[in-house]
Amino acid sequence: MFHMALDVLGLQPDEVLHVEDSRTSDVGGATRLGIPVAWVNRTGKSATGDPVADYTVTSLNEVLTIVRSSFGSGSVFPCSSSCTVGVPFL
Repeated sequence: MFHMALDVLGLQPDEVLHVEDSRTSDVGGATRLGIPVAWVNRTGKSATGDPVADYTVTSLNEVLTIVRSSFGSGSVFPCSSSCTVGVPFL
């Protein structure tokens, strides 16, 4: 699934951020390909064991901060103070 998404979008693993609310389902697949992962942990679950996400956030609002700091202006996700992020669903 991740290979197909990267191919369709024409992007490299370090140019995307996988956002997941289940640490056990797709985090491992994304990290094996070198795709950074943000785990949305709304309930404060323990984060022990594998797989390990690159970022742990408590809300989707925090993901925008990660995108701005990691991808910044002039990158795949050009962000300004009023950045909106489009998310393609495959």
